[in-house]
Amino acid sequence: MSLRILQPGIQTTLQDLGRWGNQHLGVPVSGAMDDFAAAMANLLVGNDENAACLEFVMSNAGFTVEEDCLLAFCGRGTEVWADAENIPLWRSCLVKAGTEIKIRPVSRGYRTYLAVAGGFHVLPVMNSRSTYEPAQLGGLAGRALQPNDKLLVEPTASAISFHMMDALARENRNLAVSHWSVDFKTPPDYTRDFIRMVKGPEWDWFTEEAQDRFFACGFTLSVQSNRMGFRMLGKPLSFKNQSELISTAVCKGSLQVTNDSSLILLMSDCQTTGGYPRIAQTAAVDLPVCAQLRPNDTIAFTEISSVEAENLYLERELELRQVKQNIELIFS
Repeated sequence: MSLRILQPGIQTTLQDLGRWGNQHLGVPVSGAMDDFAAAMANLLVGNDENAACLEFVMSNAGFTVEEDCLLAFCGRGTEVWADAENIPLWRSCLVKAGTEIKIRPVSRGYRTYLAVAGGFHVLPVMNSRSTYEPAQLGGLAGRALQPNDKLLVEPTASAISFHMMDALARENRNLAVSHWSVDFKTPPDYTRDFIRMVKGPEWDWFTEEAQDRFFACGFTLSVQSNRMGFRMLGKPLSFKNQSELISTAVCKGSLQVTNDSSLILLMSDCQTTGGYPRIAQTAAVDLPVCAQLRPNDTIAFTEISSVEAENLYLERELELRQVKQNIELIFS
């Protein structure tokens, strides 16, 4: 089974949930920017949530399905068409061989994920199939997709995937969309205009005025942003004293303040250490909301405790596990 890329879009890459366990070697985690959408897309086609999927960035993209294929699109920022029929996001669908899929941007959101039953067949690098373009690691030759690329699908899908395909095949249509959907109690609220933040290790390095401004003012995503980090534009945040910070650990969601008082929100491809003060850390459950911001979107920050942030994350992971178990019960 395979897909043929006709139009790759702005920056379409193969991603999984990340290259964990190598940060001590200076290797970034990478992985899907919106890990929730990527995991859900995989679960909707009977995959393990860490299977390789495609990450589309608000783009005009297109590909041809060369064999019958069970797939799911999750995320925000695009509409998807199979020939003249719309494919709804967040649902499973069975597409017939020869169908051309087109992905078009919409007014809100930025990233959409495509999972296929079995997952894409790419060799893991450091236990991950994620693409890290700066070092040409993982994915398809460590790069974004190009026209005429052929993506192979793993030859052995799960029993759950086959049962889903059988159920949809009975409709005998070129595009058969599932009538069932996932009831997820607390999905990311992509329409929310604030991000929850935990005060960072260097919070006290900033003046009281800067601290008040951080939680009172909005910040706008600059066009100078990418998978490594988002530059956030707003009123400058001043230091009590201009101190030097010895390079220390950073991760996705760390919010740094540079020497010129600019804010950098680190994202999936971020470095493993940094020398700028960390004013705050994004609550992990809100990272999918960050991933769906597009340039010129404005967002506010609101305070949350580390305990609250951890509990919210655990709650989300438990719900994902429950979704996986429910799918297994229905289709096994």
